Amino acid sequence: MLNPEHLGFPDEETLSCQDGLVENHHYRDLRWMTLEDFDRLWAAEQELLTYEGDLDTDEADARFSDNEVYLLGLDPGVASTVAALAAAGAVPVTSCAGGPGHSERHPLVLFWAEAAVLAPILAAAEEAGVFVEGVTHPGLLAYTFGDVALMQNFARALVSRLRATTESAAPAPPRSAHGA
Repeated sequence: MLNPEHLGFPDEETLSCQDGLVENHHYRDLRWMTLEDFDRLWAAEQELLTYEGDLDTDEADARFSDNEVYLLGLDPGVASTVAALAAAGAVPVTSCAGGPGHSERHPLVLFWAEAAVLAPILAAAEEAGVFVEGVTHPGLLAYTFGDVALMQNFARALVSRLRATTESAAPAPPRSAHGA
């Protein structure tokens, strides 16, 4: 069970910041993301993950100049987790795919979330084998000691849960006067 002190959001000024935070100098407010945005970022992330070159080159800059994951500065492998958490109503703060050349040893996403959005996040994390722990006030960390594939599985599981909830909450189509 998560400690309630790890839940919640900071003030609106912090949330809407576009100029970076102490935790992430490249922070961007992604609260606008929807499930449709997740789909688009998933495809963009896959394009980057299958690229066999170095993403830190001028060639990559030219090739991926319209790739949203690349433009947002998200690491391929955790970008889909960032998008899924944002679509769920959480606020991703910082993320890293981990490994050589990265700031972290393993994949992780630090995020803020209210208790009301936690159930599908925690269920998806358990299904995918990803850990979620409270780490700051407020602040939660989704991480794995495995590779980014587990984070992508978490993102897909979360989006699947969100879509199921959205579909079950949608009103039934009207019945015709002649029966269905």
